[in-house]
Amino acid sequence: MVDKASSALFVRVRGGLCNRLRVIFSYYALALRENRNPYIIQWPENFDHFLDVFEPISRITFENPCTRHTIISTNSTLNQYPWQHLLRELVPKPKLQCTINTLKECLGSCYIAIHMRRTDHVHLAKKQQCFTTNAMFYDFVDRLPKTLKIFVASDNPQSLATMKQRYGTRILNNAVFTPGKTYKQGRHTNLDTAAIDLFVCASAAYFHGSGWSSFSGMINWLNPILHPTWQRTVFNQGAKKGWKLTGAMSVDVP
Repeated sequence: MVDKASSALFVRVRGGLCNRLRVIFSYYALALRENRNPYIIQWPENFDHFLDVFEPISRITFENPCTRHTIISTNSTLNQYPWQHLLRELVPKPKLQCTINTLKECLGSCYIAIHMRRTDHVHLAKKQQCFTTNAMFYDFVDRLPKTLKIFVASDNPQSLATMKQRYGTRILNNAVFTPGKTYKQGRHTNLDTAAIDLFVCASAAYFHGSGWSSFSGMINWLNPILHPTWQRTVFNQGAKKGWKLTGAMSVDVP
């Protein structure tokens, strides 16, 4: 019988940023419960490295390149034990945190955020009947006070342009898009941009995400970690689409 307390747990993470984060923290819960030490994450080379963007996490070792035998290779969450509370250990590097703070200052203490996941995700979301249309985003924003600024996290410049055309100077964004990519070639942003977008969206008073998106789901999990005293009303909870901050304003958000 394997002595779990003395045996390492090796996990090779796959997928996009938030799929990887779900794997890291859900298996972290397993490692803590079983006292598996060390817990080693193998982070494939075809992706910006976790430690370039986030601070180290206690009891987790990141390896890149992957030099050891992989026991588990996955992009799926392990829901054996509660894990979302461990997201409190997800801390951006100081340079990124500075950008996050600057954006939040520009947006004000109460703002709207939307996550528009498009490009290679559209087909999957439509297949699951969870695709969030532009009209759904418009309906959400138009029910809220026109004095509020809007942060747009988008994976392509075309979607951002549609929001700027409709809402003008109310729109703020952080994305630096990869030039030369077509709409269907996948997300046009890097890991720095994704991490910044994640934390800015998670501090919004009003948020609407994209259906069947792990990024939108992660924003929903981060919000109560960053703002535990907020009272939220979550709508479309099954698709993890968003929330409104109750008590902040008298608005009707479905």
